[in-house]
Amino acid sequence: MTRPGSGPTIACPSSLHIARWEAGFADTDEEHQQTAAHLRGCGHCAALVGDISEARSDLFQNPATGAGIAARQIVETFTRRRQERRRRWFRFLPMMAAPILAGAVAVLLVVPHLHQWEAWEAAMIPAKAV
Repeated sequence: MTRPGSGPTIACPSSLHIARWEAGFADTDEEHQQTAAHLRGCGHCAALVGDISEARSDLFQNPATGAGIAARQIVETFTRRRQERRRRWFRFLPMMAAPILAGAVAVLLVVPHLHQWEAWEAAMIPAKAV
């Protein structure tokens, strides 16, 4: 856990940099050595590395294989959610099609009889005198 009162200094690398170092992703050997030297003298950053290591061991019983399994699970979850989202949209398709179909049927039934309505209207409404 991070110790209270031992905040980062201006010389401290970013938390992301420390996390990458802890995971073994230092860009160069020199960078790896500089970060290790900094960790020996900075209680805040050393505590951060301890927190990251503890979290990693909590998440993955075997960190070497756990990361691969976790990555696969993330991809599978993303794929499943994406497919569910697509299925949810198609579920509403019949509900959207019903009003459109009803409107089309109404138009097809009314349009052929419009000329009859005009004739009826002409017969019922007397012609205006000019």
